[in-house]
Amino acid sequence: EALDSAKAFDFSRGVINASHWLASLEYEVGNYEAATEYINLALDYYRTNDQASGEVAMLTQLGRIQLAEGHYSRAERLFLKASILAGKVGDLHHETQALHELGYALLLQARYEDASYYLQRAEKQASEGGFRELEMKVVSKLGTLNFIQGNFDKGQQLRRRAEVFQDSLFNSDVQRKIG
Repeated sequence: EALDSAKAFDFSRGVINASHWLASLEYEVGNYEAATEYINLALDYYRTNDQASGEVAMLTQLGRIQLAEGHYSRAERLFLKASILAGKVGDLHHETQALHELGYALLLQARYEDASYYLQRAEKQASEGGFRELEMKVVSKLGTLNFIQGNFDKGQQLRRRAEVFQDSLFNSDVQRKIG
């Protein structure tokens, strides 16, 4: 209803918010077709209103849908496009997120050298940007990559590092809620 009302009153921000929210809900329950429809609607509004960061977020979400459906090459292209656009507009967080997803898509395709390149870039940017939760995810994927490549010691080091990140994020969240 919110989406229909926003459209009726030509309320662009409302259409974007409703579409983005509905796309997330549909994605979470595995209804990728509906999620894609909502994402495309949001993309139209983001592009019409020249909001590159929103466009990047939607491209990344489309890439996740492609990954979930096993279309790794399509996902790769969407993540690459999202990372380039985010870089052009100086959106370090979304660029780092897209690089992380791109590295994961390449990992799933057994393109380990390329996966390593993008995951390492994402790790560096996440660290420099202070994106601790994202850095934890990237480090975990790098650990997995190293295990797959037979670098068990390095893989174990990275997995332990990801666990330390996770524990510290959990502890700071608990402290924030308590205190």
